[in-house]
Amino acid sequence: MSWTFLRTRRLARYYFKTVANLSLSPFRKKPLFEITRIERMQASSSLGFPNRQIARIKRWRGVFFSETLIGQSVLLLALGLMVAMAWQRFGDGVALGDVMVEFWGLLFDISFIVVLLGVFQYRQQRRQDIARQNEIIEDLKRWNDEEAMHRVVGALRRLNGMGQTAVDLTGAVLSDAKLKGYGVASLRGSKLSGGGWADETLRESSFKNVDFSRLDLRDVVFGFDAWGFGSAKSGRYEDCNFWEADLRGSCFDAAELHWTTPPPDTLDEVIAEEDDGRPIMARTHHDSFNDADLAGTSFKKCQFHWADFRGAFNVEHADFSGSRGLETCAFDTDELKARIIVQAKGDAV
Repeated sequence: MSWTFLRTRRLARYYFKTVANLSLSPFRKKPLFEITRIERMQASSSLGFPNRQIARIKRWRGVFFSETLIGQSVLLLALGLMVAMAWQRFGDGVALGDVMVEFWGLLFDISFIVVLLGVFQYRQQRRQDIARQNEIIEDLKRWNDEEAMHRVVGALRRLNGMGQTAVDLTGAVLSDAKLKGYGVASLRGSKLSGGGWADETLRESSFKNVDFSRLDLRDVVFGFDAWGFGSAKSGRYEDCNFWEADLRGSCFDAAELHWTTPPPDTLDEVIAEEDDGRPIMARTHHDSFNDADLAGTSFKKCQFHWADFRGAFNVEHADFSGSRGLETCAFDTDELKARIIVQAKGDAV
């Protein structure tokens, strides 16, 4: 089941419940349908759809009308063509031969000089801006303080605004960052951790209390088994949140994923009571990997401690070969947990 379908279904469910409750409000004191928090978040466009499409439209509008004169030039060219065609059709009795030649020359200048030079100028400026933001990340990613964190996340947000998602955060030390809250939407294709034979310590990353929720994290390298034995830890993730993240094809190999508090016994809590005393349950726990898509995610030789995989999609399609600490983690069923532990032990090196 695709993410777009799931998100569209939640959005449609929100509006159906809202309309139904409003229609029945003259006849009922209490709403007929309860609107969940995740449905409200989906309707507010905080879960990636449809605000991802809206952001794409805004980005291109900025490219054409704010950062360059391409949009205005195209509009001027279209207006000129309309005038020229109208002139040729309705101006038969007007002798303006030389003027028409100059007019068509003006349209040629607009199309080939203003528009094309605008495209080349924009591409060059964009490359310079991307290089500048990457330099900020490279200079500050190893400083573990609040100011450096804000500047690094700000650079990530600006790179996203320019359509750039793949960044190099190897060796980063980042704490208390809420990426989605600062406007970051995607880190697709990025490298967050990784090492080599020569600089293993330099490139080992540490992320503490970093909120990766609701991000596009496809094909991200969170960990890298440089030596092939799982003995060289490539990254540490402490109390990080991957709720509603798209982790398809990402890699956590040889990384340490640690949570300081154990998962709760249940994801639901009593939030109210019906008139007859029956409890109204609602899901209130959203962290770890809840609602994340783990299709094709590699957790080979990872060290887990109190990770929560309940509610995650495609857990059975993730690779836990050689991982340790899975007995401390929470899964949707005991059968699934036992099967994953067997897989990890059977493929361990």
